[in-house]
Amino acid sequence: MSRIYYDHGDYKSSLTYARDALNELGDYLGAQDEEKSLQFKEKYSDVFETGALAARKLDNPRELYLFLESGRAGSLLESLGGGNAYMSFLPTDLREEENRTKEAERAARKEYDHAISTGEIANIRSARKNLDDILEKQGVTSEKIRSNAKKQASLVYPRAAHLQETQSHLKDNEALVLYGLAEAESMALVVYHDKAVISKLPGESALREKAELLEAEIRGLDDSLDKRVIELRSMLIEPLNLEKRVERVIISPAGQLNYVPFTILMQDKEIVYSPSGTIYGLLMEEQAKRGTKVFAIGNPAYTSKSRLALLPETQQEVEAIGNVLLTKDKATKGNLLDALKQEEQWRSVHFACHGLINPNHPLHSSLALTPDGDNDSGLFTCLDIFRQNIHANLAVLSACETAKGKVVKGEGIVGLTRAFMYSGTPGVICSLWKVDDAATRALMTRFYETWNPKENSIDAATALKDAQDFIRDQEKWKHPLYWAPWELWGISK
Repeated sequence: MSRIYYDHGDYKSSLTYARDALNELGDYLGAQDEEKSLQFKEKYSDVFETGALAARKLDNPRELYLFLESGRAGSLLESLGGGNAYMSFLPTDLREEENRTKEAERAARKEYDHAISTGEIANIRSARKNLDDILEKQGVTSEKIRSNAKKQASLVYPRAAHLQETQSHLKDNEALVLYGLAEAESMALVVYHDKAVISKLPGESALREKAELLEAEIRGLDDSLDKRVIELRSMLIEPLNLEKRVERVIISPAGQLNYVPFTILMQDKEIVYSPSGTIYGLLMEEQAKRGTKVFAIGNPAYTSKSRLALLPETQQEVEAIGNVLLTKDKATKGNLLDALKQEEQWRSVHFACHGLINPNHPLHSSLALTPDGDNDSGLFTCLDIFRQNIHANLAVLSACETAKGKVVKGEGIVGLTRAFMYSGTPGVICSLWKVDDAATRALMTRFYETWNPKENSIDAATALKDAQDFIRDQEKWKHPLYWAPWELWGISK
């Protein structure tokens, strides 16, 4: 119904019906089995797009924000496996604690029933007190699980925040740009801390074509790269009319725009990426205390069975930046999980290894570590990461194509980046394409020198831009192939 009104130019009615459908959709999704949920989503597949288009026509930033954010929140959970998928990612320690309390409850109830059968008052009172104590402990465990699940749900299937909530997290020199794609015309909502402005963009096909050409020509060191940059800048950046006060741009991309290196299009700005404004706000609210040590794992001892090339240059990389190291035959998944427990809060967890991306099954995307026996392939998968509590200010995935994954319509990238955010790491540095070993080592060394000195530390976005500028100033690495693939997703001070 919303689309019918939109096609007839009645944008106000279109927006009203889209809003009603959005409310119904939000109440329904996750409450049904996967088949019914998908059928319902198919029926309302154009709700987000039509609502956003109508809001743009009416120049209503608040409503446009709602539909762009709700669209980003509406697809991820299904891509991870169904309405209650986030419960499968409950950390191991909470699972074990829950199992212990359930087993203790069963034993206590059995003891209580036996005491009642004997008729001994003293035994009954003792057994009752024991059961009550265990139920109280179980309540504490349940509260931990509910709190954890709430956080998980917020990252995996977030409810859209209000525009004003997101604005409250932005500084005067920052702007959040939410891109929305549609075939007829795309749009962007530029959110400042004190206002929001709508921009009209070309249709999705035109943007996708130019984005794909840019990526291909960067990889091929093509001479026409400057022309492609100018074209895409005119389509994606210039219509935003960013105010001069903006020094940092937080990009929430859509579709193929997830693979656009915006740092090429805005070389004078600090660029940060976020799946949505809602998640950016959530990460801002949950910033942990500052860690002091860098844990680095690299130069894994790949076997011939893995068919992965050795990465000897990563040995120098991790030695240059790490306080605690795992390399070569020690760089196993088991040793990694043990080492992560050594610090209450790490400054950074740094991976210098191969990244293996599975766009069709994003939970199987992985970081390739040293195999540990016949039963351990050495793959640290997204599912493994989801199930951990990784207490670090930043995860650095110094590997090829770690920013990639499954592009879910309206949601963004599902892969390693989201997994680390979910595990408790608010910021993730990752790459868009295959990276040069020497340039990467130089960039990472410069980044840590700037970001993690003993005094006068700056935040990760500023340090990453400084490192990219440093690499770009080297004649042998001035081409974007060497410095532009690196992105910061989320936040990290």
